[in-house]
Amino acid sequence: EGIKESTKESRRDLERLPQQDISYIEYCLERSIKHNKILEVQLNNLDQLGRVKESIWGNFRGFMDLDVLLIGDQYIDYADIRHIKIHDFRKWSEVESETLPSPFEKDGYKDMKIEEQAKLEDAFNEYFEDDLWIE
Repeated sequence: EGIKESTKESRRDLERLPQQDISYIEYCLERSIKHNKILEVQLNNLDQLGRVKESIWGNFRGFMDLDVLLIGDQYIDYADIRHIKIHDFRKWSEVESETLPSPFEKDGYKDMKIEEQAKLEDAFNEYFEDDLWIE
C-alpha cells in the first residue's frame, strides 16, 4: 500500500490558483465565522518538490495571534493565504435560501441620478416629519 500511496502522491498535480485580494480574503473569513461556512484555503507554500500543497478545509475559528489564524485544526499564517473559497453545503431537499449580498458586487445606488435622489429624500422627509402618529 505504501507504494500505491507514493505513486498517487507523485502523480498529484494541483492547479496553482490566483492570489486573491486581502479584502476578499477577510470577507470570506468573516462569513465563515458568522455563518459557520466551510472554507477551502490554498497556501502560498510549496512542498519539497515545488508543487502546490493540498488545500486546507475547515471553518475559520479565529485568530490565535496578530497574524496567525485557526482554520479547522490547523494554524495558518495570514500572509500565506493565496486563494480562499467558501463552500455552501446544503441538503438536497433544502430550498436554496437567499444568499448574502456580496460587498464586491456593483452597488445599484451609485448609478442613481441626482433628481431621483432628491425625490427619495423628499419622500423620506415627508414620511418621517409629518408628526402624525397612529395609536
